[in-house]
Amino acid sequence: MTAIRDRNVLITGGASGLGLGFAHALASLGARIIIADSSVENGQAAERQLKDQNHKATFVNVDVTSAASVASMIKAALAWVPGGEAIDAAILSAGVNGNPFDLSPEDPSALSTPEAWQAVERNAKTLNVNLTAVLQCVQLVVKYGMGLPTSQSQSAPTSAKASVKSITLIGSLASYRALPRAVDYSASKWGVRGAFRSLRQQLPKIGVRINMIAPGFVKTPLLAHTIPMYEQIGVHFVEEADVVEATVKVVSDVTCSGRAFAVGSQGALELHDEAGGMDASTAVNELLEKGVFGTPSCPMGRDEQTVHFQ
Repeated sequence: MTAIRDRNVLITGGASGLGLGFAHALASLGARIIIADSSVENGQAAERQLKDQNHKATFVNVDVTSAASVASMIKAALAWVPGGEAIDAAILSAGVNGNPFDLSPEDPSALSTPEAWQAVERNAKTLNVNLTAVLQCVQLVVKYGMGLPTSQSQSAPTSAKASVKSITLIGSLASYRALPRAVDYSASKWGVRGAFRSLRQQLPKIGVRINMIAPGFVKTPLLAHTIPMYEQIGVHFVEEADVVEATVKVVSDVTCSGRAFAVGSQGALELHDEAGGMDASTAVNELLEKGVFGTPSCPMGRDEQTVHFQ
């Protein structure tokens, strides 16, 4: 069922937060880890941490929003892995928080100030990092980095029903429920879910598994300054270790493909994000009713409401 030892695992956003947790967990199982991150300082520190524990790891600096940078990342990864090998698994965990989506009406004269368009650019960056970058990483890693049979190759692709090759996307509960005011973040995570559902129709045909992890609010450095505020309004935070455990399972299990898992305060639960599972609505509603993401009054606990004009 498991196939991790001596496998080459690429982790974007691997120098901190969830990505670093994935790196440590998979390295402890014998995987070779490629830490890809925009922070040189954090990336080099993460590489040292793993090597100090006698794990095999390397750091590659990357800007995931740049296709050229992602291409360089893949070339560096292939140069580092043992001769003739390729990337076996990619966990695409690089991401940013959303920014307030301000719709407060103002005088048109304000368009002359940089602040007017800078706010919009910040919202666009969320989509670029959380969604567009994910798509180009999937495309370039699968197309060039996994050592899959080419159209000129005589060998047939391996079935994804039992393949070590895998892509793991990091969605969110915001992939399934609206997150008030965080329009850019919600849009990006709904997009990740859409990509997951489309890719699971395509990737298995070439021998690559794909799964998605959808956690609630996770206690990571990215959210550290907001934790007290969210807890006051009823949010139940997810432990990073639970997200790491769920992710390691889907990467390790060569039979796991096309599946989405939520991670809440009570651990992981399969969402059954397909027609038979009512597109995950049944599972998500059960989780919300149990309060695993927070009280009914918290942002993730509210039912979506349509506001009608009078």
